[in-house]
Amino acid sequence: MLAICCNSSVVLRIRIADEYVEEQKLVKQFYRGYIPHVVVLDARGQALYNQSGEVDSQHIEDIFSKSVAQFQNARIQTLRIGR
Repeated sequence: MLAICCNSSVVLRIRIADEYVEEQKLVKQFYRGYIPHVVVLDARGQALYNQSGEVDSQHIEDIFSKSVAQFQNARIQTLRIGR
């Protein structure tokens, strides 16, 4: 798996080959047979975006930003409850 940073985003390119078992699991779970296919996963592995076709990079960055904010808010709430 290759990670490329661009505009504060991380793009993952998955090689489709038999020896990449973990990557094959992701392909089987999310890929719908069309190129391009874009999947954005949260920290738990849940799909925040899973669509075939081109997508504006700003839309993907908005998804990342919203996810990070929700994660940070949840973490803050957990820390407050633990006090």
